[in-house]
Amino acid sequence: MWNDSIAMLNYGFQNIEPVTVVKKGSKAAAVPVRGGSKKMVDLVAEDSVVLPKCKTDRDKYDVKYDVPDTLNAGIHRGDVVGNEIILYNGKQVASVSLIASESIERKSLFRLLYSLFT
Repeated sequence: MWNDSIAMLNYGFQNIEPVTVVKKGSKAAAVPVRGGSKKMVDLVAEDSVVLPKCKTDRDKYDVKYDVPDTLNAGIHRGDVVGNEIILYNGKQVASVSLIASESIERKSLFRLLYSLFT
């Protein structure tokens, strides 16, 4: 039993390596904002995702984004807005929340009226 365990561990250490699929704070998407002081907000990964990968494996991780088409103003920095889903061979293996990189306030009534006439 000991020799089998040692052989399996040695195989794992020789053939498996960690891969950073998503880095914390990396920009994942930009979403339009309605009625805000800015027109777009960047979404960044809340955490890093490190997954194992076999050195001889030709398949790779794919990333899919689950984010809204538009957002309404009144967004605060750090608000969870969507998800980044990591797939391996078409199956979900991990996900990480996407957060707003900055706060975007609503336009004041004066600015809203001004933008309508200009």
